[in-house]
Amino acid sequence: MSRTSYNIDYKEVEQLLLAQCKGTEIAAALGIHPDTLYRRVQEDKGMTFTEYARKFKAKGKNNIRVWQYEKAQAGDGGMQIWLGKNYLEQSDRARVTEERHDFDLSLLTDEELETLEQIQQNIKSRNKSRAS
Repeated sequence: MSRTSYNIDYKEVEQLLLAQCKGTEIAAALGIHPDTLYRRVQEDKGMTFTEYARKFKAKGKNNIRVWQYEKAQAGDGGMQIWLGKNYLEQSDRARVTEERHDFDLSLLTDEELETLEQIQQNIKSRNKSRAS
């Protein structure tokens, strides 16, 4: 029994790859088995599906970055904030930096050590409640 020949619309495949679709999703959209897609790309394009997909997925990601940047340049405040947080490590929260000091705890009394332990437990408790 011979295989039925199927014409693959590579323009559609490329558009789906630009949209970051997986090979299995593309095959489903075309109505063929993923193995058929992978084999035909190898035959028709002379490269593995992974190599073929990498090229278009990279271009798709680049397009998204450019569109986001253009929106930010056009004054979209939400996009400006998003880009700042994701690319410039900006945050809505003020970060408090602490200066570290070395202390000789052996100079403290038992009572002072207990007080320090209690303070540490209070801080841990507050941090846990803030995280949840």
